[in-house]
This record gives sequence, C-alpha cells and structure tokens, in this order.
Amino acid sequence: MLTINPNEEKTIGFVVEINGVGCDELTGHVRFAFEGVEYGFPVHFQDDEILATIKPLNELFEGRLKNGTILEARLDLESPGHNYYFNPWSDEIQIKMPVSVEARVIEDTGGKRPSVSVKAKTISEKKKVTSGPRNGRKWNKQRLQKVTEKDIISYMKRAGTKNDTIQQIVLNEATASAAEKGYKGNVGILREVVRALKKPKE
Repeated sequence: MLTINPNEEKTIGFVVEINGVGCDELTGHVRFAFEGVEYGFPVHFQDDEILATIKPLNELFEGRLKNGTILEARLDLESPGHNYYFNPWSDEIQIKMPVSVEARVIEDTGGKRPSVSVKAKTISEKKKVTSGPRNGRKWNKQRLQKVTEKDIISYMKRAGTKNDTIQQIVLNEATASAAEKGYKGNVGILREVVRALKKPKE
C-alpha cells in the first residue's frame, strides 16, 4: 500500500516490461476511485519507466479527504490502434495527512484589549521561625523538633541569664507554665522560656 500527502504533488513511477507493442503506440492513466467517481492522471513513458504526476488531491476532492482514507488505484494502458487494453497494476493508496496545529478565534474582543489577570494559589504555608536573641542561632522547624533541655539553657545564656540557679528557676517555671497551657515537649517549654525572658523587668 502506497501513502500520499493530499496537499502535495506526487510522482508515481512504474518499471514495466512491454512486449509486442511500442511505447509510442500506448497511452495510459493512473486512476483513483473515490465515492463512486473515478479520476485519471495521464502517464508518460521514459525509457523502461512509466511516470504519472498526481496533482494535490485536496484540490481535486475539495478537502473531503481525511487522514487514513483509502483510495482504490490502478494503472490503465491502451493501444488505440490495436484495440489493446492492459491493467498491469492496481493497489490501495492511503491518505496520510501531515502533522499540523490549527488555531481559531473563539471570542471577538471588538478591538478592545482583553483584560489581563494573574491568579496564584498557595501550595505550602511557611511557618514563622522563632529566633533567639540578636546574633544568635535561628530556630527552624527541624531544630525545634529536636530541641533539648541543654539547648534551652544555652538559649538562656545567650539571652543574658548566665546564673545556674536563675536558669533552673526559669526552666522550672516554664515547664509548669507549658504544662498548664497544654504544650507538649521541650518546644513548649522553650516557648515559655522565651516569653519569660522577654517580659519587662519590674
């Protein structure tokens, strides 16, 4: 089965062996049958070949051909002087459309510039980072999950509370306050420590 692009001109060639009659005594056509109608394209002879030039089929069939359409095709040769008729070739030809992309206008804006808008959707929420005192290490989510009592005491030292006794008092009060508020783990205790150390001194 041959394939043909219906938007382009195509030349079909046949290698033939002719005996008993001269090429100059023959005429012929390549014929296509579509929807019950036959269309013919004249051939010409060149040495031991027969050539037929097929015009763009979409021009002939007015765009009725679809990708994958099958056409019956054959080569007819005649010798009018001898009343000879030959049908040395017949086959099916498949229409193969080229890949294309089409676009069409779906709304007429009347010459007015269409309104432009940009919409954004939040895909993740960044949590506020609790930081220590100026020039201290920042508390990120991962570090908060692994905070230890030693980390809390280190924070108190950086905040200016360097006395061991006072550190223990602040830690005990923060632990009790965190328990009252339902905070769990060392993260809650750290939160109360930060709150206590930021209170203005009386």
